[in-house]
Amino acid sequence: MQEKTEVAKICLSVSLIFDKSKIFYKREVNSTEFPEITSLGTDLKRFDFVIKTKVKTYLIETNFYNSSGSKLNETARSYSDLAPKINQYSNFEFVWITDGEGWLSAKNKLEEAYSNYFKKQETRNREFSSICYL
Repeated sequence: MQEKTEVAKICLSVSLIFDKSKIFYKREVNSTEFPEITSLGTDLKRFDFVIKTKVKTYLIETNFYNSSGSKLNETARSYSDLAPKINQYSNFEFVWITDGEGWLSAKNKLEEAYSNYFKKQETRNREFSSICYL
């Protein structure tokens, strides 16, 4: 139950940052709203946040882990698989925001996921980086 409370807190924190920065976003958006992303196949995915700009749509997932365990490894693997499926489209980008002490014992999995993500990116649009630092 505590994990869900922490996830709610991180979602609230992200919402507050977006609100303060006057960034328009939607919450809990299903992947079916983006039929052009055919690489997801029939998998239904719900994104915590979606930000649309003139250039790109950012599909954002957030999570928080207080403790270590196999869930962290699965999350890291899942998101490193998901990112290239979305990022292959020039007008979409996957963003993963995560936090929590659980990652301290799983640093290698987190580093591996981010390393794989950036290796697969040939070019990066830095627009999102300039509007939101967590």
